[in-house]
Amino acid sequence: MTTSFEHLAAGAERLGIHTVRLAIFQGGESREHVMPVADLIAFASRLRSGVASAVNAADLHGKIDPAEWAKTFLNPEPNADDCAYCAAYGTCANTQEQVHEALSDPVLAAFIDACEPPPPPPAADADQAARLAWAMDRVDHLETWCEAVRKAAFERAMNGSPPPGYGLELGRKGNRKWRDPIEALKMLRERFRLNIEQSCNLSVKSPTQIMDTLTVGEKPALGPRQVKVLEAEIVRADPKPALKPVSKIKTPWQPPVQAAADETFPLA
Repeated sequence: MTTSFEHLAAGAERLGIHTVRLAIFQGGESREHVMPVADLIAFASRLRSGVASAVNAADLHGKIDPAEWAKTFLNPEPNADDCAYCAAYGTCANTQEQVHEALSDPVLAAFIDACEPPPPPPAADADQAARLAWAMDRVDHLETWCEAVRKAAFERAMNGSPPPGYGLELGRKGNRKWRDPIEALKMLRERFRLNIEQSCNLSVKSPTQIMDTLTVGEKPALGPRQVKVLEAEIVRADPKPALKPVSKIKTPWQPPVQAAADETFPLA
């Protein structure tokens, strides 16, 4: 792909074209970006370099000292923007060390209760399963901590003392809604003469709404025979498995053999 980019860019320059316009069409929206051909060539070069580095990392994984491998190929300062799409984000040694340091900091840890210093993450040569277990043991704690940190930082900012490097930004206005839906409907129907289809969104009530409201009471709108007929038209999605600590599982479930995930190459 990078070679194609460079061929196109080189051909454009020979034709005297020095600027390209990139257009992205997605989800009914379009975005355009104008850039010099030289920048496109530079992008292709960076892309090739990144691919080569990834291939080299995969080739050397397990062949050199794990600590040296992590130092060479993992992001020394993991962050949400750079690491968002990394397949190894959940098991990255550097990220887990960063999390451990944050949860161990007495000032930051004070945002939530029960803050015993957590045990350090697995050693650099630990396998992927061990790293996932370490991370899963801390997910609930970490999510609660994150929520508390955001709340505390927001409150300081609202009081005029935001944390260094942070500030408040006014977001977008909320969705439009009628001040008085009944009066709005009356205006649309009686004053502007719109029909019911033009004024309202009509949809069938859910099975739960029907069963909970029309099949109860002394004189229900739907009797047992009608309910039985309706039940034949009701479908429910199959339950989905969720990952929980073994001690909290009430209904154990095992995936079918053919659906079991294959062992993936541990990137970190």
